[in-house]
Amino acid sequence: YIKIEANILELPEYVFYRCYSLDTIILPKTIKKLKHRAFYGCGKLKEISLPDGVIYEGSPLECSGIVEFVFPETMTEIRACFLEYTKIKKIKIPSTIKEIGEGAFYGCTQLEEVIIEPGCKKIGNQAFYDCKSLKTIVIPSTVEEIGKEVFEYTYYYRPKTVSGKPDMRYKERRASAYIKGLTIYCTPGSVVQERYKNIFICQKV
Repeated sequence: YIKIEANILELPEYVFYRCYSLDTIILPKTIKKLKHRAFYGCGKLKEISLPDGVIYEGSPLECSGIVEFVFPETMTEIRACFLEYTKIKKIKIPSTIKEIGEGAFYGCTQLEEVIIEPGCKKIGNQAFYDCKSLKTIVIPSTVEEIGKEVFEYTYYYRPKTVSGKPDMRYKERRASAYIKGLTIYCTPGSVVQERYKNIFICQKV
């Protein structure tokens, strides 16, 4: 348990790097900035409440144990790798968020359900890239622009020898594919349905 003093304005890079026992953090309203990997590897940190007006650089919550997150009312954009490789499974994006930026949920491999409330206008490139567990997402009709490779994931493989064991002489090769079994709830005739109607299951929202 850590309570940050009220006179602290920002948390520097790696400040709680791999603090494996950290399970609770209380941030004061004075906090204005979280820097890259501030909570990297804090596996027991399940939730965090960010004060209104806070901004972040890089991936402050990367590889933490975050399973729940509530967006501050003043946040209007989710930028790259915000919750990268966290344990979050469900996320509700409020109407105050106008843009889900490029790579916003990149690598959230345990994310299963996303609800985007009306108000969001843009979903950037690779916003849900490598979210290989994603099963359902609700996208409102307010979304007017959707980027490239939004729902793709990456997997790796190595050539195998005759014995069936990986041959370590070869480097890993990368291939890309669409997330399997994804259902998109959207408005008929929307830009989202037109983009994905022949790739995913598209249901009426």
